[in-house]
Amino acid sequence: MNKLLSVNNQGNLINEHLLLELSDEKTKYKFAQPDSFRWFGDDYQDTPHVHSLVLNSRYEDLVARWDMYFNEFEEYSISDLRDKWIKPFFAAFGYDLQYQRGDVHSADFTFYLSHRGWDQETAPYIHSVGWDQDLDAKTKDGRNKYSPHDTMQRFLISSKEHTWGIVTNGKKLRLLRDFHHETRKAFIEFDLETLFQGRNFSDFRLLWRLIHPSRFFPTPDSNESRLEQMFVESKAAGVSIGEDLKLNVRVAIEELANGFLYSTPGLTDQLMDDPIKCAEFHHQLLRVIYRILFLLYAEQRNLMPIRSSLYFKEYSISALREKIESGMILEDDFTDLWEGLKVTFEMVHQGVDDMGIPNYNGLLFDTKEIEWLAQCSCKNSQLLTAIRYMTTMEKGGLLQRISYVEWMLMRLVPSMKVCSIIFLGSHHNWKYLKM
Repeated sequence: MNKLLSVNNQGNLINEHLLLELSDEKTKYKFAQPDSFRWFGDDYQDTPHVHSLVLNSRYEDLVARWDMYFNEFEEYSISDLRDKWIKPFFAAFGYDLQYQRGDVHSADFTFYLSHRGWDQETAPYIHSVGWDQDLDAKTKDGRNKYSPHDTMQRFLISSKEHTWGIVTNGKKLRLLRDFHHETRKAFIEFDLETLFQGRNFSDFRLLWRLIHPSRFFPTPDSNESRLEQMFVESKAAGVSIGEDLKLNVRVAIEELANGFLYSTPGLTDQLMDDPIKCAEFHHQLLRVIYRILFLLYAEQRNLMPIRSSLYFKEYSISALREKIESGMILEDDFTDLWEGLKVTFEMVHQGVDDMGIPNYNGLLFDTKEIEWLAQCSCKNSQLLTAIRYMTTMEKGGLLQRISYVEWMLMRLVPSMKVCSIIFLGSHHNWKYLKM
Protein backbone atom coordinates (compact mmCIF):
# COMPACT_ATOMS: atom_id res chain seq x y z
CA MET A 1 0.00 0.00 0.00
CA ASN A 2 1.31 3.45 -0.90
CA LYS A 3 2.38 6.15 1.50
CA LEU A 4 0.54 9.44 1.11
CA LEU A 5 3.56 11.69 0.61
CA SER A 6 1.65 14.82 -0.38
CA VAL A 7 -1.34 14.46 1.96
CA ASN A 8 -1.89 16.19 5.29
CA ASN A 9 -4.95 14.69 7.00
CA GLN A 10 -6.05 16.83 9.94
CA GLY A 11 -9.02 16.04 12.17
CA ASN A 12 -9.59 12.65 10.56
CA LEU A 13 -12.53 13.63 8.34
CA ILE A 14 -11.68 10.47 6.44
CA ASN A 15 -9.33 8.16 8.27
CA GLU A 16 -5.88 7.43 6.93
CA HIS A 17 -6.56 3.75 6.31
CA LEU A 18 -9.45 4.57 3.97
CA LEU A 19 -7.39 7.26 2.21
CA LEU A 20 -4.60 4.74 1.64
CA GLU A 21 -7.08 2.26 0.16
CA LEU A 22 -8.49 4.95 -2.12
CA SER A 23 -5.00 5.72 -3.40
CA ASP A 24 -4.55 2.14 -4.63
CA GLU A 25 -5.35 1.24 -8.22
CA LYS A 26 -8.05 -1.25 -7.23
CA THR A 27 -10.55 -0.53 -4.53
CA LYS A 28 -13.50 -2.45 -3.10
CA TYR A 29 -15.61 0.64 -2.43
CA LYS A 30 -18.62 1.31 -4.61
CA PHE A 31 -18.18 5.07 -4.29
CA ALA A 32 -14.76 4.83 -5.98
CA GLN A 33 -15.62 2.50 -8.89
CA PRO A 34 -15.20 3.88 -12.44
CA ASP A 35 -18.95 4.06 -13.10
CA SER A 36 -19.38 6.31 -10.03
CA PHE A 37 -17.56 9.17 -11.81
CA ARG A 38 -20.16 9.79 -14.51
CA TRP A 39 -21.87 13.13 -14.23
CA PHE A 40 -23.60 15.59 -16.54
CA GLY A 41 -20.32 17.19 -17.66
CA ASP A 42 -18.67 13.94 -18.80
CA ASP A 43 -19.11 12.28 -22.18
CA TYR A 44 -16.83 9.25 -21.82
CA GLN A 45 -18.00 5.74 -21.06
CA ASP A 46 -17.26 4.72 -17.50
CA THR A 47 -15.62 1.39 -18.20
CA PRO A 48 -12.52 0.61 -16.10
CA HIS A 49 -10.28 0.83 -19.17
CA VAL A 50 -11.63 4.15 -20.43
CA HIS A 51 -11.67 5.63 -16.95
CA SER A 52 -8.03 4.63 -16.46
CA LEU A 53 -7.09 6.26 -19.76
CA VAL A 54 -8.86 9.48 -18.78
CA LEU A 55 -7.24 9.54 -15.34
CA ASN A 56 -3.76 9.01 -16.79
CA SER A 57 -4.17 11.60 -19.55
CA ARG A 58 -5.43 14.26 -17.10
CA TYR A 59 -2.50 13.56 -14.82
CA GLU A 60 0.01 13.84 -17.66
CA ASP A 61 -1.59 17.08 -18.87
CA LEU A 62 -1.35 18.63 -15.42
CA VAL A 63 2.24 17.48 -14.91
CA ALA A 64 3.15 19.12 -18.22
CA ARG A 65 1.37 22.37 -17.28
CA TRP A 66 3.01 22.37 -13.85
CA ASP A 67 6.45 21.95 -15.39
CA MET A 68 5.73 24.73 -17.87
CA TYR A 69 4.57 27.39 -15.41
CA PHE A 70 5.86 26.39 -11.97
CA ASN A 71 8.84 28.76 -11.93
CA GLU A 72 6.54 31.68 -12.76
CA PHE A 73 3.73 31.06 -10.30
CA GLU A 74 5.27 33.12 -7.50
CA GLU A 75 5.33 36.21 -9.73
CA TYR A 76 1.77 35.84 -11.03
CA SER A 77 -1.09 38.10 -10.02
CA ILE A 78 -4.13 36.28 -8.66
CA SER A 79 -5.79 36.74 -12.07
CA ASP A 80 -2.87 35.19 -13.95
CA LEU A 81 -2.57 32.35 -11.45
CA ARG A 82 -6.21 31.49 -11.94
CA ASP A 83 -6.02 31.68 -15.74
CA LYS A 84 -2.76 29.77 -16.15
CA TRP A 85 -3.08 27.18 -13.42
CA ILE A 86 -6.11 27.06 -11.11
CA LYS A 87 -8.86 27.06 -13.75
CA PRO A 88 -7.05 24.55 -16.04
CA PHE A 89 -6.33 22.39 -13.01
CA PHE A 90 -9.99 22.12 -12.07
CA ALA A 91 -11.03 21.82 -15.72
CA ALA A 92 -8.93 18.64 -15.90
CA PHE A 93 -11.20 17.15 -13.23
CA GLY A 94 -14.35 18.22 -15.05
CA TYR A 95 -15.13 21.57 -13.42
CA ASP A 96 -16.14 24.78 -15.16
CA LEU A 97 -15.25 27.38 -12.53
CA GLN A 98 -17.70 30.27 -12.32
CA TYR A 99 -16.29 33.49 -10.85
CA GLN A 100 -18.47 35.01 -8.14
CA ARG A 101 -18.57 38.77 -8.55
CA GLY A 102 -20.75 39.33 -5.51
CA ASP A 103 -20.61 38.05 -1.98
CA VAL A 104 -22.24 34.78 -0.98
CA HIS A 105 -25.06 35.02 1.55
CA SER A 106 -25.76 32.20 3.98
CA ALA A 107 -28.09 32.46 6.96
CA ASP A 108 -27.34 35.92 8.40
CA PHE A 109 -23.74 35.97 7.17
CA THR A 110 -21.90 37.20 4.10
CA PHE A 111 -18.80 35.56 2.62
CA TYR A 112 -16.45 36.24 -0.24
CA LEU A 113 -15.84 32.94 -2.04
CA SER A 114 -14.20 33.27 -5.43
CA HIS A 115 -15.82 30.50 -7.51
CA ARG A 116 -18.54 27.94 -7.90
CA GLY A 117 -17.52 24.61 -9.38
CA TRP A 118 -19.89 25.05 -12.33
CA ASP A 119 -23.00 27.02 -13.25
CA GLN A 120 -25.52 25.44 -10.89
CA GLU A 121 -26.83 26.43 -7.48
CA THR A 122 -25.86 23.02 -6.11
CA ALA A 123 -22.23 23.25 -7.29
CA PRO A 124 -19.64 23.32 -4.49
CA TYR A 125 -17.73 26.51 -3.74
CA ILE A 126 -14.03 26.61 -4.58
CA HIS A 127 -12.23 29.54 -3.01
CA SER A 128 -8.90 30.39 -4.65
CA VAL A 129 -6.34 32.91 -3.38
CA GLY A 130 -2.86 34.07 -4.34
CA TRP A 131 0.18 31.81 -4.44
CA ASP A 132 1.77 33.42 -1.36
CA GLN A 133 -1.44 33.54 0.66
CA ASP A 134 -1.23 31.19 3.65
CA LEU A 135 -4.50 29.28 3.87
CA ASP A 136 -4.50 29.76 7.66
CA ALA A 137 -3.57 33.47 7.68
CA LYS A 138 -5.98 36.38 7.47
CA THR A 139 -6.21 37.78 3.95
CA LYS A 140 -5.02 41.29 3.19
CA ASP A 141 -7.52 42.06 0.43
CA GLY A 142 -9.97 43.82 2.72
CA ARG A 143 -12.88 41.60 1.72
CA ASN A 144 -12.52 38.86 4.34
CA LYS A 145 -12.05 39.18 8.08
CA TYR A 146 -10.77 35.59 8.27
CA SER A 147 -8.26 33.26 6.67
CA PRO A 148 -9.25 31.40 3.48
CA HIS A 149 -9.69 28.22 5.53
CA ASP A 150 -11.82 29.90 8.21
CA THR A 151 -13.92 31.72 5.62
CA MET A 152 -14.85 28.45 3.90
CA GLN A 153 -15.33 26.68 7.23
CA ARG A 154 -17.69 29.34 8.55
CA PHE A 155 -19.64 29.26 5.31
CA LEU A 156 -20.06 25.47 5.46
CA ILE A 157 -21.20 25.64 9.08
CA SER A 158 -23.83 28.27 8.27
CA SER A 159 -25.03 26.73 4.99
CA LYS A 160 -27.88 24.23 4.82
CA GLU A 161 -27.18 23.40 1.17
CA HIS A 162 -23.41 22.86 1.19
CA THR A 163 -21.48 20.37 3.32
CA TRP A 164 -18.12 20.24 1.49
CA GLY A 165 -15.89 22.88 -0.10
CA ILE A 166 -12.37 23.47 -1.42
CA VAL A 167 -9.79 26.21 -0.79
CA THR A 168 -6.51 26.53 -2.68
CA ASN A 169 -3.65 28.91 -3.32
CA GLY A 170 -2.44 26.89 -6.29
CA LYS A 171 0.30 25.01 -4.46
CA LYS A 172 -1.87 23.59 -1.67
CA LEU A 173 -5.44 22.38 -1.92
CA ARG A 174 -7.73 21.66 1.02
CA LEU A 175 -10.95 19.72 1.08
CA LEU A 176 -13.16 20.87 3.98
CA ARG A 177 -16.40 19.64 5.50
CA ASP A 178 -18.97 21.23 7.77
CA PHE A 179 -17.08 20.79 11.03
CA HIS A 180 -18.08 22.24 14.41
CA HIS A 181 -15.07 22.58 16.65
CA GLU A 182 -13.84 25.69 18.40
CA THR A 183 -10.11 25.00 18.59
CA ARG A 184 -9.34 22.25 16.04
CA LYS A 185 -9.34 22.31 12.27
CA ALA A 186 -10.27 19.41 10.04
CA PHE A 187 -9.27 19.09 6.40
CA ILE A 188 -7.55 16.89 3.85
CA GLU A 189 -4.76 18.90 2.27
CA PHE A 190 -2.75 18.04 -0.83
CA ASP A 191 0.66 19.61 -1.35
CA LEU A 192 0.51 19.97 -5.14
CA GLU A 193 4.19 20.81 -5.36
CA THR A 194 5.13 17.51 -3.71
CA LEU A 195 2.57 15.68 -5.81
CA PHE A 196 3.62 16.99 -9.23
CA GLN A 197 7.33 17.56 -8.64
CA GLY A 198 7.58 14.07 -7.16
CA ARG A 199 5.45 12.53 -9.95
CA ASN A 200 3.25 10.94 -7.27
CA PHE A 201 0.51 9.34 -9.34
CA SER A 202 -1.07 7.36 -6.47
CA ASP A 203 -1.69 10.60 -4.56
CA PHE A 204 -3.20 12.09 -7.70
CA ARG A 205 -5.50 9.06 -7.97
CA LEU A 206 -6.63 9.75 -4.40
CA LEU A 207 -7.14 13.43 -5.20
CA TRP A 208 -9.21 12.46 -8.25
CA ARG A 209 -11.40 10.17 -6.17
CA LEU A 210 -11.96 12.87 -3.55
CA ILE A 211 -12.62 16.06 -5.54
CA HIS A 212 -14.03 14.92 -8.90
CA PRO A 213 -17.33 16.81 -9.43
CA SER A 214 -19.31 13.59 -9.10
CA ARG A 215 -18.23 13.43 -5.45
CA PHE A 216 -20.34 16.43 -4.45
CA PHE A 217 -23.92 15.62 -5.37
CA PRO A 218 -26.34 12.85 -4.32
CA THR A 219 -26.08 9.48 -6.02
CA PRO A 220 -29.07 7.99 -7.89
CA ASP A 221 -29.69 5.45 -5.11
CA SER A 222 -29.00 7.69 -2.12
CA ASN A 223 -29.56 11.18 -0.77
CA GLU A 224 -25.89 11.33 0.26
CA SER A 225 -23.02 12.52 -1.89
CA ARG A 226 -20.12 10.16 -2.44
CA LEU A 227 -17.96 12.35 -0.22
CA GLU A 228 -20.53 11.97 2.52
CA GLN A 229 -20.58 8.21 1.94
CA MET A 230 -16.80 8.19 2.44
CA PHE A 231 -17.20 10.24 5.61
CA VAL A 232 -19.81 7.83 6.99
CA GLU A 233 -17.71 4.79 6.02
CA SER A 234 -14.68 6.30 7.72
CA LYS A 235 -16.57 7.11 10.91
CA ALA A 236 -18.06 3.62 11.08
CA ALA A 237 -14.70 1.93 10.50
CA GLY A 238 -12.75 4.11 12.94
CA VAL A 239 -8.99 4.59 13.14
CA SER A 240 -6.57 1.72 12.71
CA ILE A 241 -4.90 0.14 15.70
CA GLY A 242 -1.28 1.06 16.23
CA GLU A 243 1.36 0.57 18.88
CA ASP A 244 -0.17 3.34 21.01
CA LEU A 245 -3.24 1.15 21.66
CA LYS A 246 -1.14 -1.01 23.99
CA LEU A 247 -1.13 1.88 26.49
CA ASN A 248 -4.90 2.26 26.09
CA VAL A 249 -5.44 -1.40 26.94
CA ARG A 250 -3.14 -1.14 29.94
CA VAL A 251 -5.14 1.81 31.28
CA ALA A 252 -8.38 -0.07 30.56
CA ILE A 253 -7.18 -2.97 32.73
CA GLU A 254 -6.31 -0.57 35.55
CA GLU A 255 -9.72 1.13 35.37
CA LEU A 256 -11.54 -2.20 35.31
CA ALA A 257 -9.54 -3.48 38.29
CA ASN A 258 -10.26 -0.32 40.29
CA GLY A 259 -13.94 -0.59 39.39
CA PHE A 260 -14.15 -4.03 41.00
CA LEU A 261 -11.95 -3.17 43.97
CA TYR A 262 -13.87 -0.01 44.87
CA SER A 263 -17.28 -1.68 44.51
CA THR A 264 -16.73 -5.10 46.12
CA PRO A 265 -16.36 -5.04 49.93
CA GLY A 266 -13.42 -7.05 51.19
CA LEU A 267 -11.90 -7.73 47.78
CA THR A 268 -8.77 -5.69 48.44
CA ASP A 269 -8.20 -7.55 51.73
CA GLN A 270 -8.48 -10.90 49.91
CA LEU A 271 -5.78 -9.89 47.43
CA MET A 272 -3.41 -8.24 49.86
CA ASP A 273 -0.15 -10.20 50.11
CA ASP A 274 -1.64 -13.22 48.32
CA PRO A 275 0.12 -13.61 44.95
CA ILE A 276 -1.97 -16.66 43.96
CA LYS A 277 -5.24 -14.76 44.36
CA CYS A 278 -3.70 -11.72 42.66
CA ALA A 279 -2.74 -13.84 39.66
CA GLU A 280 -6.25 -15.31 39.43
CA PHE A 281 -7.81 -11.84 39.72
CA HIS A 282 -5.56 -10.64 36.93
CA HIS A 283 -6.36 -13.70 34.80
CA GLN A 284 -10.09 -13.03 35.08
CA LEU A 285 -9.64 -9.32 34.32
CA LEU A 286 -7.83 -10.25 31.12
CA ARG A 287 -10.61 -12.70 30.28
CA VAL A 288 -13.14 -9.83 30.48
CA ILE A 289 -10.90 -7.64 28.32
CA TYR A 290 -10.56 -10.44 25.74
CA ARG A 291 -14.33 -10.83 25.64
CA ILE A 292 -14.88 -7.12 25.08
CA LEU A 293 -12.27 -7.04 22.30
CA PHE A 294 -13.82 -10.11 20.68
CA LEU A 295 -17.28 -8.55 20.71
CA LEU A 296 -15.96 -5.24 19.35
CA TYR A 297 -14.39 -7.12 16.46
CA ALA A 298 -17.48 -9.30 15.88
CA GLU A 299 -19.81 -6.30 15.93
CA GLN A 300 -17.64 -4.31 13.50
CA ARG A 301 -17.55 -7.30 11.14
CA ASN A 302 -21.33 -7.85 11.40
CA LEU A 303 -20.77 -11.28 12.97
CA MET A 304 -23.31 -10.23 15.58
CA PRO A 305 -26.85 -8.87 14.94
CA ILE A 306 -26.57 -5.45 13.29
CA ARG A 307 -27.76 -1.94 14.13
CA SER A 308 -31.54 -2.41 14.00
CA SER A 309 -31.52 -5.41 16.35
CA LEU A 310 -32.43 -5.65 20.04
CA TYR A 311 -28.94 -7.03 20.73
CA PHE A 312 -27.27 -4.00 19.20
CA LYS A 313 -29.45 -1.48 21.05
CA GLU A 314 -29.49 -3.08 24.49
CA TYR A 315 -26.70 -5.64 24.92
CA SER A 316 -23.79 -4.79 22.60
CA ILE A 317 -20.43 -3.21 23.38
CA SER A 318 -21.31 -0.73 20.63
CA ALA A 319 -24.31 0.40 22.71
CA LEU A 320 -21.98 1.06 25.66
CA ARG A 321 -19.62 2.95 23.34
CA GLU A 322 -22.50 5.18 22.24
CA LYS A 323 -23.32 5.93 25.88
CA ILE A 324 -19.70 7.00 26.29
CA GLU A 325 -19.77 9.19 23.17
CA SER A 326 -22.96 10.87 24.41
CA GLY A 327 -21.14 11.90 27.60
CA MET A 328 -22.36 9.27 30.07
CA ILE A 329 -19.05 8.78 31.91
CA LEU A 330 -19.86 10.45 35.21
CA GLU A 331 -19.11 9.78 38.86
CA ASP A 332 -21.62 6.96 38.79
CA ASP A 333 -21.37 4.49 41.69
CA PHE A 334 -24.09 2.20 40.36
CA THR A 335 -23.08 -1.22 39.06
CA ASP A 336 -25.94 -2.16 36.72
CA LEU A 337 -23.85 -1.98 33.53
CA TRP A 338 -21.58 -4.81 34.72
CA GLU A 339 -24.67 -6.89 35.51
CA GLY A 340 -25.91 -6.24 31.98
CA LEU A 341 -22.54 -7.12 30.50
CA LYS A 342 -22.60 -10.47 32.29
CA VAL A 343 -25.97 -11.14 30.61
CA THR A 344 -24.37 -10.32 27.25
CA PHE A 345 -21.53 -12.74 27.91
CA GLU A 346 -23.98 -15.52 28.81
CA MET A 347 -26.13 -14.84 25.72
CA VAL A 348 -23.05 -15.03 23.49
CA HIS A 349 -21.89 -18.24 25.19
CA GLN A 350 -25.25 -20.00 24.90
CA GLY A 351 -26.58 -18.31 21.74
CA VAL A 352 -30.07 -16.82 21.41
CA ASP A 353 -31.85 -17.97 18.26
CA ASP A 354 -34.74 -15.50 18.58
CA MET A 355 -32.29 -12.58 18.62
CA GLY A 356 -29.95 -13.98 15.99
CA ILE A 357 -27.07 -14.29 18.44
CA PRO A 358 -24.78 -17.22 17.53
CA ASN A 359 -23.29 -19.33 20.31
CA TYR A 360 -19.55 -18.86 20.79
CA ASN A 361 -19.37 -21.69 23.32
CA GLY A 362 -15.63 -22.09 23.66
CA LEU A 363 -13.50 -21.30 26.70
CA LEU A 364 -13.50 -17.54 26.07
CA PHE A 365 -17.10 -17.12 27.23
CA ASP A 366 -17.22 -20.05 29.63
CA THR A 367 -18.88 -18.83 32.84
CA LYS A 368 -16.34 -20.65 35.00
CA GLU A 369 -13.51 -18.54 33.51
CA ILE A 370 -14.72 -15.40 35.34
CA GLU A 371 -16.49 -17.12 38.24
CA TRP A 372 -14.84 -14.87 40.82
CA LEU A 373 -15.51 -11.58 39.04
CA ALA A 374 -19.07 -12.67 38.30
CA GLN A 375 -19.71 -12.50 42.05
CA CYS A 376 -18.19 -9.01 42.28
CA SER A 377 -19.56 -5.56 41.49
CA CYS A 378 -17.99 -2.93 39.22
CA LYS A 379 -18.66 0.80 39.17
CA ASN A 380 -20.40 2.03 36.01
CA SER A 381 -18.07 5.00 35.61
CA GLN A 382 -14.92 2.88 35.63
CA LEU A 383 -16.37 0.15 33.43
CA LEU A 384 -17.31 2.81 30.87
CA THR A 385 -13.88 4.43 31.18
CA ALA A 386 -12.24 1.06 30.49
CA ILE A 387 -14.39 0.57 27.42
CA ARG A 388 -13.65 4.12 26.28
CA TYR A 389 -9.94 3.31 26.24
CA MET A 390 -10.65 0.21 24.16
CA THR A 391 -12.98 1.91 21.67
CA THR A 392 -11.52 5.38 21.10
CA MET A 393 -8.15 6.96 20.51
CA GLU A 394 -7.04 10.55 20.16
CA LYS A 395 -5.99 11.51 16.63
CA GLY A 396 -5.33 15.09 15.66
CA GLY A 397 -6.71 16.30 18.98
CA LEU A 398 -10.05 14.53 18.46
CA LEU A 399 -11.39 11.26 19.81
CA GLN A 400 -11.80 8.75 16.99
CA ARG A 401 -13.30 5.27 17.02
CA ILE A 402 -10.84 2.39 16.84
CA SER A 403 -11.12 -0.11 13.99
CA TYR A 404 -10.38 -3.70 15.01
CA VAL A 405 -9.14 -5.32 11.82
CA GLU A 406 -8.27 -8.99 12.24
CA TRP A 407 -4.50 -9.11 11.95
CA MET A 408 -4.07 -6.12 14.21
CA LEU A 409 -6.25 -7.74 16.85
CA MET A 410 -4.09 -10.83 16.71
CA ARG A 411 -1.03 -8.62 17.24
CA LEU A 412 -2.64 -6.85 20.17
CA VAL A 413 -3.79 -9.85 22.24
CA PRO A 414 -0.29 -11.32 22.92
CA SER A 415 0.95 -7.87 23.90
CA MET A 416 -1.64 -7.73 26.69
CA LYS A 417 0.29 -10.35 28.68
CA VAL A 418 2.77 -7.66 29.68
CA CYS A 419 -0.01 -5.70 31.39
CA SER A 420 0.16 -7.77 34.60
CA ILE A 421 -1.12 -5.11 36.95
CA ILE A 422 -2.97 -5.71 40.19
CA PHE A 423 -4.27 -3.03 42.50
CA LEU A 424 -3.14 -3.39 46.12
CA GLY A 425 -3.94 -0.90 48.83
CA SER A 426 -4.55 2.77 48.04
CA HIS A 427 -5.39 4.18 44.58
CA HIS A 428 -2.61 3.87 41.99
CA ASN A 429 -0.54 1.62 44.28
CA TRP A 430 0.12 -1.11 41.71
CA LYS A 431 2.09 -4.32 42.06
CA TYR A 432 3.50 -5.94 38.91
CA LEU A 433 3.31 -9.70 38.62
CA LYS A 434 4.96 -11.92 36.04
CA MET A 435 2.65 -14.35 34.24
